[in-house]
Formats: sequence, C-alpha cells, structure tokens
Amino acid sequence: PAPVGPAPVGLTSFGPCAGNMQQRTQQLLEQKRLGELQKQAQLLHSKKDMEQRRVEEQKKQTATLAIRRVIQKARGATAETLAAIQSELAVTKAVHLENCGTQKAAILQECDKAIMQAQIQIQAFAAQKKAMVDKSEKMKAELEDRKRQMEENKKKIAENKVKLEEDMQRQKEDAIRKRSEDVKKAREAAMKKIEDDKRSKVEAEERKIKEHQTVVAVRKVLQKVRMARPEQFDEAKQELDAVLQLELDQCGSQKEVIQQEVAKLMEQAQFRIDKINEQRARQQEKRDIVMKLCSELEVLVGDAESAVVKLKESAAFFEDTAELSVTDVEEISQVIQEGVVESSIRLQACTNYIAEHGKDMKDPMPLSNNEPQEITVRMNALRKRIRDTEQASTATFQMAQDAKEKAMRHAWANNKLQEMKGLFTKYASSIEDTLTRSEITKYALGEFKFTVPEPVLDTIFRNIVPEGGNGVKLQDFTLLKAAIGVAREKVRDARKAEDREKAKVVLGAKIDETKASLAAASKVAGKMDRQIQRLVGKVKTTPVPQMLKLADHTDGLVALATTAVAAASALVKIVQEALTPDMRVDFAKDTAQFATAEKALQIRVETAANLSGRFRESAAKKQASEIERFRGAVLKIISYNQRTQSLNADQLFDKLDADGDGAISSDDFVKFIESAEKKLDDEPEEAEDVAGAKEDDLAEARKKGSIAEEEAEDDEDEAELAAVAGAVAGSEEEDAAGLGDEYSAKRLAGLFSHLAEGQLKIPKDDLMRVIRTYYKCVKETVITDGMSIKESKPVRRLEVNEVLEIIEGPIKDDVFNVMRVQGRMVKDGLEGWISIAGNRGTVFLQRGGNLYKVVKETTLNHTLALEPGATTKTLPVGEVLEMHEIPRLDAVSGFTRMKAKVKSEGSVGWVTTMENPKNMFVQLL
Repeated sequence: PAPVGPAPVGLTSFGPCAGNMQQRTQQLLEQKRLGELQKQAQLLHSKKDMEQRRVEEQKKQTATLAIRRVIQKARGATAETLAAIQSELAVTKAVHLENCGTQKAAILQECDKAIMQAQIQIQAFAAQKKAMVDKSEKMKAELEDRKRQMEENKKKIAENKVKLEEDMQRQKEDAIRKRSEDVKKAREAAMKKIEDDKRSKVEAEERKIKEHQTVVAVRKVLQKVRMARPEQFDEAKQELDAVLQLELDQCGSQKEVIQQEVAKLMEQAQFRIDKINEQRARQQEKRDIVMKLCSELEVLVGDAESAVVKLKESAAFFEDTAELSVTDVEEISQVIQEGVVESSIRLQACTNYIAEHGKDMKDPMPLSNNEPQEITVRMNALRKRIRDTEQASTATFQMAQDAKEKAMRHAWANNKLQEMKGLFTKYASSIEDTLTRSEITKYALGEFKFTVPEPVLDTIFRNIVPEGGNGVKLQDFTLLKAAIGVAREKVRDARKAEDREKAKVVLGAKIDETKASLAAASKVAGKMDRQIQRLVGKVKTTPVPQMLKLADHTDGLVALATTAVAAASALVKIVQEALTPDMRVDFAKDTAQFATAEKALQIRVETAANLSGRFRESAAKKQASEIERFRGAVLKIISYNQRTQSLNADQLFDKLDADGDGAISSDDFVKFIESAEKKLDDEPEEAEDVAGAKEDDLAEARKKGSIAEEEAEDDEDEAELAAVAGAVAGSEEEDAAGLGDEYSAKRLAGLFSHLAEGQLKIPKDDLMRVIRTYYKCVKETVITDGMSIKESKPVRRLEVNEVLEIIEGPIKDDVFNVMRVQGRMVKDGLEGWISIAGNRGTVFLQRGGNLYKVVKETTLNHTLALEPGATTKTLPVGEVLEMHEIPRLDAVSGFTRMKAKVKSEGSVGWVTTMENPKNMFVQLL
C-alpha cells in the first residue's frame, strides 16, 4: 500500500508520480526477495534428494561388491572347497541381495553362472587328472623295455671293445717296428748330408771371409780417396791403383761391384775436388773483400779516436779555473760540446758501418785448428777499440761537465762579487767606503722601490754597524740587503692581511647568495620529487593520454629543477675558485655543506629524470600494446568474415577496396570493419604485461629511498598541482568522448595509419602481409593432406619451432572434436592441415612465428643480395624483428636472408638470418 502521511522532502516537487514510483520500486524489491527465497528452497530440497540418492547408491555398490567377491572365489573353487563356497554365497545373498536394487536379477544370474562354471571346471580337472595317470603308467612300461634293451647293447659294446683293443695293439706293434727301421735309415742319410753340408759351408765361409777381407781393404783405400783434400788426392789415387792391382782378383763375386764402386767414386771424388777448388777461389775473393772492409772500418775507428783525443785536449782547459769568467766557461763548454758531437758522429759512423757490412765481415775460410781466424781477431780488436773510444768519450764528457759546473760556480761567484762591489760603489760616496743612513735609504728606494722606515734603520745600525762606525761596510752589504728584504716582507704581509679581510667580506656575501640559491633549488626539487611520488602505481591504471600529459608536466618540473641546480652549482664553483688557501679553514664548514647539498640535488634531479623517462617509456609501451591488441582483434574480424564468406585473398581485397582504385584507403578500411560481422574466434589470448613489466620501477625506487617523500610546502604548490590535475582530467574526458564505440571510426582510422606506416593507402601486397596469420609449432605433430583426420593421410611431421602461414581455418573436426588449420610451411612451402591442439588438451600450435630476436650482431640493407659498398645498418643483439617476407637463400653470398621490420624504430630491409645451421644470427621468439 502507498505510504500515508506527508511526502518525503526530496519528492515534494514531483507530486503523486513520485509516490507511485516509490511504491513500484518496493513491489519490485519484494518480488525479487521472494524469487530468491524460492530459489534457496529449491536448492535445499535438491541437496537433500541428492544426499539420499548418494546413500542409496553407496549401499547398492557395497552389496554388489560383497556378493561379487564371493562369486570371484566360486570361480576359482576346487572340488574340496566348492561346498563351503556355495554355503558362503547363499549366506551373502541372503544378507545383501535385497540392497542390489535394479542389479538383483543380474547378480543372481552371475551367481548361478559362477557355480555352474566351477562345477564344469572341477569335472574337467578330474578328467584331465585321470588321463594324466593313464599316460604315466604307459610311459613307465615303455621305460622298462628301453632299459632292458640298453643292458643288452651295453654287453655287446663291451665284447666289441675287447676285440678292438687286441687288434689295435697288434697293429701298433707292427707300426712301431716299421717306424724304427725308417728312422734309423733316415738318421744315417741325414748324418751324411750334414757332414757334406758342413764341409761345403766351411769352405764357402773361408772363401767368403777372404773375399770380405779383400773388399774391406779395397773399400778402406776407397774411403781415403773419398775424403782426400785436393793436395792429398794424387797420393790416395796411387795407393788405390796399387791395392786394386794386388787384391781385385781375390774379391770373388764382389769384383764387379768393387769395380763399379771404384769407377763411381773416382768420378764423384774428381767432381768434389773441382768443387772444392772453385769454392776456395770464391772464398779467397770474398776474403779479399772482407779485408778491404776491415781496413775501411779501421780508418773510421782511427778518426773516432782522433776526435776523442781532441775532446780530451779541450776538456783540459777546465783544470785551472781561477782566472776563468762565465763567458770563458761557456766558450770552452761550447768547444767541448762540439767535440762530443764530432766524436759521437764518428763513433756512430763506425756503428753504422758494422751494422751495414757486419754480416759480410766474416772469415770465409773454415777453421783448420783451434786458433781464431785472422778476420775474426781483427774484427774483435776493432770492436774493442770502438767500445774503448766510446767509453773514453763518455768519461771525458762527464769529467768536463763536472769541471764546467765547478768553473761556472767559481766564475758566477766572481761576477756576483764584482756586481755587489759595483752596486755598493754606486751608492757609497763617503770617503770611509761605507753606506750611511741616507745612502741606505737611497739604495732601498733605487733598487727595491722601498722606503726604509726610521725604526728599521735604527735596527740595522744597531745590529750591523760596529759601535762608533759611520755606516755599513762592504763585507756587511749582504746583511744589509737581507735586513731590507725582511722589512719589505713585513710591509707586504700587513697589506696582504688587509686585502684578505676585504676578500672575506666579499666571499661571505657570495656564500650567503649561494645558500639562498641552494635553498631555492631544493624547493624546486621538492616539487619535482612530489610529482614523481604521484606517478607511483599509475602505469597500469592510467590511460595513455593522461600518462603522456603527466610525463610532460613531470619533465617540465625536472627541467626547472635542473636549471635551478645548475645555477646553484655555478655559484658553488665561484665560491670554491675564490677561496684562497688561508681562507679555506675559515669557510671549510660552508664549502663542505655546499658540496654535500649540491651532490644531493644532482642525484635527486638525475633520479627524477630517469624515473620520468621510464614512466614515458611505459606509456609508449602501453600505447603500442593497446594498438597491437586492437590490431589483433580487427585482423580476427577480417579473418572471420573471410572464412564465413568463403573469400580468397583476391576477393577479400576487392571487398576492402570499395572504390576499386587498387589500394585500400582509410575510408575503405573503416567502412569494411563497420559493416563486418564482429565475431572473434574462441581462442585463448595470452596475458600481456601492458607496461612491459616495469610498472613499479617507481615503487621500487620509493622503497630504496631514491624518491624523497615530502609534503606540499605552500598553497601555491597545491594550486599548481590542482591545475595540472584539472587539465589532465579534462583531456581524459575529451579523449574518452573521442573514442566512442570500441570499433569507432576514429580508432579504426588510427589503426589504419599505424598499419600503413605513414602512407595514405595500403597496396595489395602490403595488405596481404598485414592480415597474414602465422602459427609456430610448440610440440611435434603431423601434417595431413585433408581437413578430416579420419579421411586424410599423413604428409610429414611438423617439428618444434617450425613456422606456418595460415591459409584457412581454424575449422572444427567434429569426429575428433579438435580445431584444425590449413597452412603453408615457411621451411619448404609444403601445404597441409594441422591440429591446433589435441582432444586431451595438448597444444601443438600457438599464434606467432613472425617475430625474431637478433642473437648475433648482423646488418640491415635494402636488397636481398649483399652488394659491396651498399649502405647497411648494424642491428645489435636483442633487437626484435617482424618478418615481412619469409627467409630465402641469397645465391651469391650463400647466406639465408629475410625481409623484416625493426620493431624499435620502424626500419624495413633485408637481414642475414643464417650463414649455416651452426651460425645463426636471429632466433624465433
């Protein structure tokens, strides 16, 4: 019933209609509650029925199982146990048969059948046992007969054996007698033969020994001829002729061999002698050349020794340095230096000559005894002279240097003394040869531009001038000069102290300015840090346009902080440069605080810039991921409509190309998708991390303390943040309004622009590439020649990681309840049908196969063939590539190459994927 009384305050302006609406709402709520209560009651009742049926079913299964256990025992019963099992079966049936329900009749039949089978089995066993007993008796009788026959055969064998042994003994005795006679005759014949052979052998051995001795004697002389030198050859030849005349005929069978050896050796010996003579002539000629080189070197060594003698003579001038002036010392040094240079040049000439001709300056004649060769001895002597000359030059130069320093010190002291005397005489005009007070004042003013104070003059006269003296004498002039110098330094120190105090005041002002600049920079950095904190956790929940606006705002704050920190750093640098060593202690605390604050601010700015960049990267990845998902959904729509309308590639292109101009425009694409049936294949989608798994680099940075957590410091900061939030919210509403439907014209046009890669239209080949679908094999399976598994035949096996391009499908095989696709294998172009997954859930194919990762640095260029000098781009390891054309072999280089797009920056070109199966450049993702 309608409520009685005044209407609610909120409904007074609407009259009776508001009351009716409230009453209707209450009725609907009551109906909804009643429906829910009825559903709960029905659910409770169905649960009770199910529980009762479950209990009855359990009783039924227990009874059936108990009876069938006894039936099983009956099937294996024997004649002794059958009666007991029958009794047990009767008892079990009486207890459990009524609980078997609908299976009662079947159980009774099983019982009768089991008893009958047991009886038949027992009868068959009894018959089989009787047959076995009869067969055993028969075999026993046969065994007795066979045993008797074996005894008789054994007796016959024993008789035959005795007779055979007697015959064999007789034959053996005859054979032994005959063999003894034959052996005796053979022994006699053998002894005679041995004696004859022995005699012949002795004679032959003696003859052989004689021949060998003769041959050895001849060959000994031959060896002498072979080794003879030219001066010994004639004598050795005569000795050989005499030996041959006496011994040649006694060489026997070796005579011809010896004659051949003699002839060959004489020819070789003569040739060797001629060679030796020629070699000696050449060696003599070479020896003459070497001796000439040694003579030339000896001349050069003599020149070097002469130069060193001159150097020693020049150095002797330093022995008496008493009268030498600085100019004299320098002139003598110049002469010595020239002598050193000349000796060095001449010694270097010797060294260069040896380096140039040393390999040729060796004795060519072989050693005839242990004495050294003449050229070697001469060269060793020359090398020793060179070393001695070089050492003498060095020693003389070092001695001259030491003498020069000593002479120079002596000469410099003389010059200084003369200068001091001249300076003293310049200002000392008194007869006593001293400097008076007025002359000391003139001297300090003229030489040092310094006016000596009267107290200083008093000190000088008190400490330097003897009592009763008129002024400073020459021998005390050095002390006077030192006293004036001390006075000058004291005046300078006072002036420096005054300047230092002024500099401290200026530096203090600059330090205050630096502190203010660092505080301002810290305030700007605080705003930047608070903005970074607000980005934490927003990667997954914030739309891309808002993420980009937030990133722009954050980058602006980072830029402001960077400018402020740079200004503060410049002031810190100015302060550090202005610090003098004596002021560093006074301002050490301030400068240390500046360095710490500056470093902390720089770290905060760098961290914020890094995290802001990561946030922007996450936005870009999220945007790319959303585009890719939307692209996948739209391509599924195109594929579904192509399959349901039975369109081939050309027909599909004609459908898309509404204006028939041979290319797909944005309007053609949008119209087709808007009019297409938007049904997606029922395939599971793989979950993606939209932000590239980097969601909380920012949260991680907060945990580590890289992001400072600060509160807003003033109203201005809060107002600025509110303005940014309002601008972001406004852009969000604008973007949301622009998106509209999931497949709005704006989103489809944006997707077309992405697919067209900057072009206004998509040609047919590019469209086919865009809508082409690839699968990769994740578990080995079979390729068949037809869609139906039952009616097709296997073609070959599909290997893991093999890629196929989808021609048709997925289509369901109703017989085996699996989804199948028709594909073209990228590996060899074979076409066939493959199951996506088995009917038990085993997955064979997954979407993919068009993405590759670079695993070894390779190059990208514009042509399939690797042309020398062509422009190439290096692709680093880890770069991801999207396949545009399947890999093919470059016949020129022998490499396998693939046309692909670089995902990171959009370049398209040909990439080397493989040199050989063991040298891969890219790998399937």
